[in-house]
Amino acid sequence: MDRFLLPEKPITSLDQYLATDVGGLGLQRAVDVGPRATIDEVTRAGLRGRGGGGFPTGTKWASVLSQPGARRFVVCNAPRASPEPSRTGPSCGPIPISWWRGC
Repeated sequence: MDRFLLPEKPITSLDQYLATDVGGLGLQRAVDVGPRATIDEVTRAGLRGRGGGGFPTGTKWASVLSQPGARRFVVCNAPRASPEPSRTGPSCGPIPISWWRGC
């Protein structure tokens, strides 16, 4: 059976993720085409966040890119009291790449 979303074996580190066709090739492609083209592609794909609002990822990334300065921060709202993070929280765990991917 072909796997379309999840690898056969769980990925537990950034190095493992980058060694996959999805992680390594995807990241290399994003680096090759640059931030603006990457955001345009994500926008065309219709990728949305996994939160309750399903906010368009391309819009979010474009708003970050348009801000002045070179330092960026990742802010993740995952209170244990709300139902959604409680459901997905354990899958996020302490691996930073899982947070950047949206858990």
